[in-house]
Amino acid sequence: MRRLELDLCRICACIMVVFLHVAGSDWYVNPTTAEWGVYNFMSLLVRGAVPVFFMISGTLFLGREEFDRKRFVKKNVLHLIFLYGCWLFVYAFYTQWMESGLGDWHGLIKKVSEGYGHLWFMPAMILCYFALPVVWSAIHGKKINIRYLIFVFGIITLVKANVLLFSEWSYALSTLVGKFDITYIQYLGYMVLGYYLSQRKYGNTERWLAILVYVVSVLGATGLNTWYCLSHGEAVTWIHGHYIVLTVLESVAIYCFMLSFRGKLNRAEKILKILSDHTLGIYLIHAMILDYLIHHGWKVSICTPWISVPLLTGMVFGISILIVFAGKKIPVLHRLLE
Repeated sequence: MRRLELDLCRICACIMVVFLHVAGSDWYVNPTTAEWGVYNFMSLLVRGAVPVFFMISGTLFLGREEFDRKRFVKKNVLHLIFLYGCWLFVYAFYTQWMESGLGDWHGLIKKVSEGYGHLWFMPAMILCYFALPVVWSAIHGKKINIRYLIFVFGIITLVKANVLLFSEWSYALSTLVGKFDITYIQYLGYMVLGYYLSQRKYGNTERWLAILVYVVSVLGATGLNTWYCLSHGEAVTWIHGHYIVLTVLESVAIYCFMLSFRGKLNRAEKILKILSDHTLGIYLIHAMILDYLIHHGWKVSICTPWISVPLLTGMVFGISILIVFAGKKIPVLHRLLE
């Protein structure tokens, strides 16, 4: 049975990611200005979005009664690797076109290897996906397949270590392989946490408690980051990390709030399914849309950020979903958006 509250959670997390990138698009300004104060508050308002994505994946995969490792690797892991490779090229072509045209093939290869800001999420998820079957076995008391452990060891450590032997001759190769940072495995913690939280029941009391924790976490993080930036005289993301306690609390609060709607969203089932099925495509393409709008004068500085940030977020999200919706109707192209 489809978990509609997770669809709602995925949609909200996707909007929050767009909001986060819009709010952070003019981040490095004087921290004493009122505008920066709004950017700081708005960024921390949605800082829990990315951890929530990992929590959703943990709930869906770790909650399975059976886990077919071969099918999982083929259908999920390899698909993510395919998407990551394709979108590296898409963003490389885009940035090359925006900067200097498509004639510089060496520059294009360099851009492919360097990736594009928000795409870091893909190798992080890929690495966690490789480890998920092991975690599932541990949680459900099943025997861990020794051959799969060796396979994961080979993929995550041996391949990377041996490829890097040739890094002195290939900047592009070493840079691309370096994107698969082993520290991303830490996000498995959010997957396990998401699964654990999903096993509990939530009512009105838990919903209001989640709201309270969320508000306190956001305000606390805003105050602390403001103090730090003002004391150092520059705008920095001191308390924005995904493993900072306040971010963890914010993420848990968002997730528990969404889980409290379980069994209460049947009337919105159709629209939730449609929007949820488009979130990956929106995530992948929204950064390009935002960059394009900024290059054409649609910056958060055009007016007060209280208006410009929500306005630009709506524009980016709206254009992205239209492109993804249309793209899914086109043969072959739809594989890049789902």
